[in-house]
Amino acid sequence: MRVRLDTLDSGALFVIRALPQAADAEFAELESEVTMLMDKAQKKLESRGRRT
Repeated sequence: MRVRLDTLDSGALFVIRALPQAADAEFAELESEVTMLMDKAQKKLESRGRRT
């Protein structure tokens, strides 16, 4: 996960909110979900002409 966070620009914020059912999830599943959401957010920012 640190590798993914290192791709954000300095000063960028990425907030993760864990729902109660996340307590029973495997790490690999959570990591996959966070990666997918970070990619989605990155694409959304790029389509607006900004970078994270």
